[in-house]
Amino acid sequence: MLFGVSVVFLLLSSHIINDFITSIMGHSIGLCYIVLIVATLLWPVTLLKSPQDFWWAIVVAMLTTVFSVILIVVGTARDYGSCEPVAYRPPFQWSSLMLSLGTFMFAFGGHAVFPTIQHDMKKPKHFTRSAIVAFSSSFIYNQFQL
Repeated sequence: MLFGVSVVFLLLSSHIINDFITSIMGHSIGLCYIVLIVATLLWPVTLLKSPQDFWWAIVVAMLTTVFSVILIVVGTARDYGSCEPVAYRPPFQWSSLMLSLGTFMFAFGGHAVFPTIQHDMKKPKHFTRSAIVAFSSSFIYNQFQL
């Protein structure tokens, strides 16, 4: 199961990187080569045993996420005036809604990290209890917008 998740994220990130390189350089390296390069760069990280061994990656991910959000907000604010008049909004379709929801749930479901979290707990036998509390608190938070 985790292999499938890894393959999907590898293909998705490689496709995005390929599109980025093509838009910057005007020349495509090729998706197959990008997949090989990304897989080669990520392979050493997969050999680490637990998040304790790659805490630095978590810090880098947090910083790049904050930087990305700032760039998106600034770029959206700057481009809104020129993009709004020509923006195209396709009509609503139930199939698109389900596809979007499925993609979102796949990416943020959390199931891929559950074994690692349980392994790193002080008392792994309490994993069920912690999962119930986490999902319940997320549900309550989303329902009441706390």
